[in-house]
Amino acid sequence: MKAPDGNSSYMIKSISIEFGQIDFTNPAARIWTKNIIKNNLIKEGRSVGWMHDFGEYTPMDARYHNWTEASQNHHNLYPYEWAKIVKEAIEEAGTSSETVAFMRSGSTLSPSMTSLYWMGDQMPSLDKYDGLHSALIGMLNGGMSGYTLGHSDIGGYTTVTLPGDLHIYKRDEETLKRWIEMNAFSDAIYRSHPSCNPAVNAQIWDNEEIAGFFAKFAKVFVDLGDYRL
Repeated sequence: MKAPDGNSSYMIKSISIEFGQIDFTNPAARIWTKNIIKNNLIKEGRSVGWMHDFGEYTPMDARYHNWTEASQNHHNLYPYEWAKIVKEAIEEAGTSSETVAFMRSGSTLSPSMTSLYWMGDQMPSLDKYDGLHSALIGMLNGGMSGYTLGHSDIGGYTTVTLPGDLHIYKRDEETLKRWIEMNAFSDAIYRSHPSCNPAVNAQIWDNEEIAGFFAKFAKVFVDLGDYRL
């Protein structure tokens, strides 16, 4: 998509990265994107699934291939199109029964276009504002709003550190264990995440005790498979 001047690409900053977004109002861009998914992810990568991230950063003043004026409506439409592209690519590849791409962004129409969501980037904490509690609230509210299949990163993701090795939010074993337990009983899939700063956070492979704890609840998750279906 283009910047407000209508000529240059709209570059978007997200903490440590800068990126552009594909203009899905351009038919050629849709074909190009689907070919990357079909050939690079599904065919060559033999991928059974992936985290289909982003989609929620769409600028309000961006310009598009078939619109001469900026439209705020496209900010909410973009997550739907981002998911629709994936669904179409998977269907065209003939792997609908085996490929699962899970999304973070979404709007009111999005659930019809994707099979799974995750709750985004919680802090590695237990609180209700952006920690474990908030992930549970997100899954409950999402389920009542049409987002019926969801999950969260086990242990949270967003670590906050300050100079001088001062860790404001980092994951300890207690937080990791409580998240392991919650996701075994509440989630559609059971997926860990090393976080955005693995070196300062407790991990499921750190020692035999935590690895065994994770394995125990992974078995519980498997045992509940028929219930979830």
